[in-house]
Amino acid sequence: MLFRIQNDLFDLGADLATPERDEPLKFEALRIVESQVARLGPRSTT
Repeated sequence: MLFRIQNDLFDLGADLATPERDEPLKFEALRIVESQVARLGPRSTT
């Protein structure tokens, strides 16, 4: 589970470091997907 969280956070960092632009990139940018957002989202502990 820790590996998955670490990987999701790495993907999130890559996504944030490559903002969307009007001109196409020379590579396919890594983007975080909805399932990763759901796993990383806040959880209630009560």
